[in-house]
Amino acid sequence: MSQTLTYTIGKDRRSLVKDIQDFKIDFDGSNTNWVQARQYERSMRQVFVNIKNEDGTPLDLTGCNVWFEGLLPKNSAGDFRIIDDKGYVALDPTAGRFRFDMPGHAFTVAGSYRQAFFRIVKDGNSVTTLEFDLDVLADKVISGLVPRDYITPFEDLYDQLQQIVNNADGKLQDKLNEWNKKLQDLFDSLNKMGISTQTMLQTLQNRITDLEVKIKQDGLFTQAEAATFENKIQDAVTKFLSSYGLNVKDLGATGDGNTDDTKAFQDALSQAGSGAIKRVIIPEGSYVITSELTIPNKVDLVGIDNRSNTTLLTKGIAYLFEVGSNSLISNFSIDAINNGKDIILIKLGGVGRGVGGSTIKNLHLHGSNGIKTYGIVTAASGDNANIYNLSISNVEAEIVYDGIKFVSNQKVWINGNSVRDVTVTGFAHSALYLTSSQTGSLEIAQNLFTNIQFEAIPEAEGKTYDPNDIIGIRVEFGDRNKFTMLHGWDDDGKGACGLSVMPNANTTNLNNFRDNVFDGYVEGSIVTNWYTAHYNDLSGLNVCQTNGSKLKGYNQLNYGNISSVRNLISDDLISYKVFGYDVPIFTSKNVSLYSSYDNYGAFLQANSNSGEMYITLSGNDHGLISSMAKITVGCDVSFDPPENYNNVDLNAGFANFKINAGSTIARVNSTAYQREFAVDRSYWNVRVIANITVGDVSAYDVHALTLAWDGLTEGHIKVRRFFVVPNEINATQQVDKGRAAHPWTVQKAPGKITKFADMFLRVMPEELVDNPLNFDPNLLDKKVASSGTQFLSYPIWY
Repeated sequence: MSQTLTYTIGKDRRSLVKDIQDFKIDFDGSNTNWVQARQYERSMRQVFVNIKNEDGTPLDLTGCNVWFEGLLPKNSAGDFRIIDDKGYVALDPTAGRFRFDMPGHAFTVAGSYRQAFFRIVKDGNSVTTLEFDLDVLADKVISGLVPRDYITPFEDLYDQLQQIVNNADGKLQDKLNEWNKKLQDLFDSLNKMGISTQTMLQTLQNRITDLEVKIKQDGLFTQAEAATFENKIQDAVTKFLSSYGLNVKDLGATGDGNTDDTKAFQDALSQAGSGAIKRVIIPEGSYVITSELTIPNKVDLVGIDNRSNTTLLTKGIAYLFEVGSNSLISNFSIDAINNGKDIILIKLGGVGRGVGGSTIKNLHLHGSNGIKTYGIVTAASGDNANIYNLSISNVEAEIVYDGIKFVSNQKVWINGNSVRDVTVTGFAHSALYLTSSQTGSLEIAQNLFTNIQFEAIPEAEGKTYDPNDIIGIRVEFGDRNKFTMLHGWDDDGKGACGLSVMPNANTTNLNNFRDNVFDGYVEGSIVTNWYTAHYNDLSGLNVCQTNGSKLKGYNQLNYGNISSVRNLISDDLISYKVFGYDVPIFTSKNVSLYSSYDNYGAFLQANSNSGEMYITLSGNDHGLISSMAKITVGCDVSFDPPENYNNVDLNAGFANFKINAGSTIARVNSTAYQREFAVDRSYWNVRVIANITVGDVSAYDVHALTLAWDGLTEGHIKVRRFFVVPNEINATQQVDKGRAAHPWTVQKAPGKITKFADMFLRVMPEELVDNPLNFDPNLLDKKVASSGTQFLSYPIWY
């Protein structure tokens, strides 16, 4: 019995053998393609196929082969498929005509095929498929073949294996080696065409087991020969199966999002830990996990679909996975939104268990703002439980407490690991957190953190959220680490800190907190102290406040001499004021200012019983100081006799002004949480400092260091130095001289500058001060750089 099928190639498509990518069947222009057969017809059903172009010319099939593939109707015996490469008969390839003799196993189950098609193959590659409907009519009179998977390439190999057994001789080893090679070639060929071979290999393995039983029963081999045969065949099949792995659905997992699939995962991981197959695979689905799982060393856990389609749902557990050494964790998602309590999604190591040589990649981690969700956390403790040669890459985490957290202790060092291509969207504490849990912890050193992107968003807020303790990159412990390509944004609107480099209470050995290198872009403030700012390299950072004012870097903190603190502003400003240059130093109303030299150097003398002096920072520091979370402001002053400094109220501070159309509409003073005085009796200098919490000053235009005084008898006070340094120092700390002052420059056309604001400068408004600066366009000076770029300079010295 036979039936003819006709397929038409769509319009403007090139021939099959010339361009397989444009091959397309136009089913609208073809006949209805269906085949009908009776159960147990065996090979009596023949199908004739014609393939032609739309213009009626035949399609050339020279050099092609044709396979039949189909999924049988579902039945109580199981779920089976047919793959046959033997039935193709080329009748007239140049005319696009062939015949296919269907195998008997194709007609073992009555009903409609779920899918049936001819696969056209050329040079080992799958070119295209020709689909058709296949109905099998029931035969209630006779019985025939038992339904099962029927894959002719493997049937042939099995037949060859039987021949080896039946004709066993002294060349058994050579024949088995040859058979193994054919199995490998077939495996590679099918993979190349995208045909899954896992079920085929499992079926072949089952049939080989049956053959082994027969061998032993019939005495075909000696016991030694039978053992050799069994080991060789099992090794070959196991090798191929191990490239796929143990499927959690084969062990009872449903992946329906409701059923508890914990036992299937536990069984798969246990079998992989003790057996020859070291990989556990997770097909598409949503799996509920209700108990903590341990991944044995050298065992991989891999999702085999798109990671967004393969999700593990945690429920009521403290952690999902504990990972050890030499494992691969890849290609799935974890969702803890219904966990109900704090959770670590991936725990690296454990008590007495370190991590070495493992890879964690291509994961999506989703937490909840109702609990503390930790993404990936080191948890190793005990002797020799170190974290090294670990690779974390292509990980996305959202709505978490901490994204990635490295924690050292007295017995664990965390060295030589790589964390790259990580995005954390929404964190209630930190995106990346390095810390120590004990005094005397070993070290977190020589790790590479590359392309770390983090974004503060409102969705991360919850009961665990503290708006004063959210920091993108938080480094409390570690040395010689490199942080490169940092990208941080604050979309929360609360001024989240971008980077903190501050020791915690356990960092008593400061050698464990130095020589880290940072580069990238951070939106928000930076927190350092004098030690961390100078012993670590922050020069590669570009910092941007939340109001969009871009800063040009942190290079002033890294000046080479790391033995003391350097002033962030120029110490030349007072002497330049003495020379008669315009500098951004102002006094409040009714305070006259006089500048000169004496035996101790340049000074600014203010003649008033009370008053205030300001040194504005716009332009001077490119907005850097106002973006820092904590600073120390200081002034060195002296008094003419008969003034007594004990009777004078002195206050250093940091003031911020909001300017609109030349008028002051608001002022805020950043909080001074500590003030100190120190006296140098050699020439009766007094130093006053204030440790300042800057706060969010992004809405203010002008930022100024201030010195206020009250209680002078004759009104003579000499200011000899202003300085500002990162974070907190005391009044006796040595402060090295800052950089040299220079005129302010800007790259703008002359006609575009008519006021200070056009040069991105903000000075104290006229109504506030006794000595305002007025813009004079005649003072603009055009200059040309060595590169040929023109720029303008204005003689305000910063």
